[in-house]
Amino acid sequence: MDPPLALPLAHLLFCSTDQFFADFTVEADSSYFVRDCHSLTEPEKLSVKTEFARVLNSYGVCRKRSTQVCSISDMSIICGRSGRRQKRGAGRTNETTVDLKFNLTAIKIQDQPKDCGEICVFLKIPQEHCEKLCVVTYRRFLRASVLHARSQLSRMFGSDDARGRAVFSVGRRRFEPDGVVTSAVRVSCAPGMVEHGDACGESASALWCCANSSLLRHISRKSKYCQIIS
Repeated sequence: MDPPLALPLAHLLFCSTDQFFADFTVEADSSYFVRDCHSLTEPEKLSVKTEFARVLNSYGVCRKRSTQVCSISDMSIICGRSGRRQKRGAGRTNETTVDLKFNLTAIKIQDQPKDCGEICVFLKIPQEHCEKLCVVTYRRFLRASVLHARSQLSRMFGSDDARGRAVFSVGRRRFEPDGVVTSAVRVSCAPGMVEHGDACGESASALWCCANSSLLRHISRKSKYCQIIS
């Protein structure tokens, strides 16, 4: 039922359709050996980023079956300490460690729950169950997308055979993989928004109201108003 008309507006909260799905991201830090990293020019660093992204894509880090499930972004290059490394069949060579850091972020086909019609078609959720299952299933899909990418990345650096596919060259420099470290899944919202339960909006209270409207006494499903209970 609708809340009483006499209820002060200060005690009402609007559960609007202006909710957004949060971003699901895994941060990755891959370590390589390369000769003379500190002398890389800016154009060469750009070539390194481009070639490394190509290697990640060719391995299928961001693909699940035939679907592109994540994007690679915010890549940076950090040259570490120089030293001598024993290379198989080549003696000891002077090389520098280099960290290639980047983010793996789930690709969203839609940003808002109000677009669940298209989301349900994409996820093959029957139309009669779309309203009930859309939001929770889509959030699970986004989280699973970056978990899959993280698993692919660990596999890529995890064995000698796989690491062979992670080797790449830029100019006369050969980048040989050492390992990779990844974060847990991070959930974030756009600047100016707050996150609550993997949802984004202008107000945490409003998001809670929407998520828990069935628990509140004064709720209008038509107007989407609910009472703040203190």
